[in-house]
This record gives sequence, structure tokens and C-alpha cells, in this order.
Amino acid sequence: MDDLMRWACELLGFSGCYGFSPWEKLLYGSGFILIAFFVGLMVAGFVIGRFTR
Repeated sequence: MDDLMRWACELLGFSGCYGFSPWEKLLYGSGFILIAFFVGLMVAGFVIGRFTR
């Protein structure tokens, strides 16, 4: 999980990716999951909408 966070952080262009506190990890992790869930929901809705017409 730490490696994933570090990779995502470096991908976004942050250099100080190594000094996360557990609280920050939780915050960013939950935010990341929420965004991924929302995007997945939008894609699923779009696909279902396309094929049910």
C-alpha cells in the first residue's frame, strides 16, 4: 500500500512523498478510493446507458 501511495504521489508530481503520517495516508487513501469509485460508477452508467437504448 505504501508503494502504491508513493507511486501515485510521484505520478502527480509531488516530491515529498515519503513523510506521510498515518492520518494523511488514510485521508488520501479514502479520497483516492472515493474518486476511483465515482469514476467507475460514471463509466458503468455510461456503458449501461449506451447498451440499453
